[in-house]
Amino acid sequence: MKTKKRLEIEVETIRLTIRRTDSVCRLLPCALCAAEVEMLTAETAALLCGLTLRSLVGHLDIGALHFTETADGLLYICLNSLTGSALNS
Repeated sequence: MKTKKRLEIEVETIRLTIRRTDSVCRLLPCALCAAEVEMLTAETAALLCGLTLRSLVGHLDIGALHFTETADGLLYICLNSLTGSALNS
C-alpha cells in the first residue's frame, strides 16, 4: 500500500500602510539619509515596532535609527531607517 506524502508551506506577508497626517507622519529632512523623508512620531514608531517608547529611545541612543527633533521639541523617527533596521526581525 502506497502512502501519500503531503507538504504544507505557510507564507506570511506583512503589509504596512501609513496614512500621513500632520500629527503622525511628516516629511522632514533626515541628516543621515541626506534627504527629505517620511518621519513618524516616536510614539507611532514604537507602536509599529511593538516596542515601548523607552526601548525605542534606547535604539536611538545607540544609533540604530535616524531621528530629528522639531523646533517645538517633537521627536520624529525616519521611516527609512525604521523599515531597514533589525528592530523588525
